[in-house]
Parts: sequence; C-alpha cells; structure tokens
Amino acid sequence: MGHPVHIRKKLTQGTQDMANESMSKIEKMLKEARENPQPAPEFVPPEHTVKRVPLMRHYPSSEASLNRGVMFDDFEEHRDSKHKKIKRQVTAEFETRENLQRGIGFYFFSENPGSGKTMLACALANELHEVKRTESQVINTVEFLSMIRESYDSEGMTEVAIFNNLTTVHLLILDDIGRERHKKEHAHDISWAEEQIDKLVNARISKRLPTIFTSNMDIGSLPYHERLQSRIIGVSEVVKFPDIDVRTIKKVL
Repeated sequence: MGHPVHIRKKLTQGTQDMANESMSKIEKMLKEARENPQPAPEFVPPEHTVKRVPLMRHYPSSEASLNRGVMFDDFEEHRDSKHKKIKRQVTAEFETRENLQRGIGFYFFSENPGSGKTMLACALANELHEVKRTESQVINTVEFLSMIRESYDSEGMTEVAIFNNLTTVHLLILDDIGRERHKKEHAHDISWAEEQIDKLVNARISKRLPTIFTSNMDIGSLPYHERLQSRIIGVSEVVKFPDIDVRTIKKVL
C-alpha cells in the first residue's frame, strides 16, 4: 500500500528541499573558490602514474592526436571572423593565465563536429608547454570510459592508476564529452558513465586544476544530472564555436 497523498507530498517536498540545499552548497563552494583563488599545485607524478611523453599525452585513436604539436598560428588557416574572435579570447587568457591558475578552464562547444574545438584546445596546451613547460593530457571521453571498464578485467593500467594520471596533470583536455550516450557500450549504463566523469571532474576541481571540455552540445544538454552540469559551468569559460566544418572547407580548397 502506498503512502497517503499528504505524506507523499511531504516526501516529495523533502526530496526537493534536499536537492535545493545540495545545489546551494555547491554554488557556495564555487563562489568561495573564485573569491579566494589559490595557485595550482606543482605537478608531482604519483606512484602509479604512467610515464608521460613530451608536450601532450595522446591516448590511442584519439582524434586529438592529429593535433599533436599544433600552435595558435596554425588555427588561423581557413577561419572566419568568429573563429578569429574566439582565438583572441583564448590567447588573452593564455597571456594572463588568471583563470587557469585558479583552476578555471574552458567549455568549447558547437552543434557540428569539425569546427576547430579540439584543435584550439590542443594549441593552448602546446603553447603553455612551450613557455611554462606545463604538463597536459588529452583524452576522448568515450576512450576514458572504455579504459575504466577494461581495467576491471585486465592486467594493464588499474582504475587507480588511470584516475591518478588524469587528476594530477596540470591541464586536462576532456574531448567530446557527452558523446558516450551514443556509444552502445556505454549507452545502456549512463549512470555509471556519469559517475566516472563526476569523479574525474570533482577530483580536478578539489585540486584547482583546469580542464578544457569539448563537446557537440551545450552544457544544459549533457546527459548528466544538474549537479554535474553545475560543476562544469562553475569551472569553465563557455565558448560557442560557429557551426562550420573547417575540415570540409580544407578539402574543397
């Protein structure tokens, strides 16, 4: 037998109150973090971290590996005025690094693939390495989740090692976030996928380490609960890319 109507209403209201209280706490934490910025800690490789390669570590088959060594000047080719405006915005942050030092990264998104999101993210990482020797890594979100699943049944990298590796590097590029809902190996268990991404994002927030997210959807459309969406918003400068497939333009030219 279910609860009487008046009790169900109280339970529903109680659940809503708890959710509101939780969101208020998160917003308060984010506000305090921004008002009292702390420099990001020096990178110290943990015991379980795999050896990194120069510049960025690109995981196998990642589209981002095509952008190894790309710099800001490479982003100018075949770009329209909107792209150039975005580049100026990102290079301005590179010059001051005020947000990056406080753990604030970027959320690059466009509805269509090929707009240059990953390329510009990698260019920023490479430029930072050039002048500050900053360690960075880039990983596709689907590949990240696959690595975690494989760690349960393999003798390769453990789940602990994977998270240590990605939560200690100074700058992380989490490429194509949200796309996992279209992959059959993860689509059936979105709650598990969200849990892994939440753990990764939350760990980097707690260490004030910046993350650059790239996606083909705005933050509000990500297949996650509002709590995780709020966390991403709180540590990201959101940049909308024009819906132009630059790769197609290059082929035509």
